[in-house]
Amino acid sequence: MTDDKWSDVLAKIREDFSVEEEFDGEVENIPGATFSGIVFFTPAAKMKVTRTKRPRVIDKKTSYSNRVGGQVHVDYFYSETEFVDDLEIHQWSDAANDWIRATADFFNK
Repeated sequence: MTDDKWSDVLAKIREDFSVEEEFDGEVENIPGATFSGIVFFTPAAKMKVTRTKRPRVIDKKTSYSNRVGGQVHVDYFYSETEFVDDLEIHQWSDAANDWIRATADFFNK
């Protein structure tokens, strides 16, 4: 998802629904990775849409020893020019008192 398309999604949500909160920040363990999202109310439920933008993993190196109980360490190498976007949609569940990932059958109701 491009930045322009994400802006269009946010504008459409703001136009059509009552917005409770908007948020953004940086992902802790991945350099250059950011997230942003919006919480809003639909006639069916309270929803949350989150976009995570992170650099593409181009290589990973695993360091380990063959000794029993030895430590394993994985180093990730990220691209400086290519990014991967993840879009997640969650619905608030009063029964679970938590966000539940929306599935395709939710949209067919």
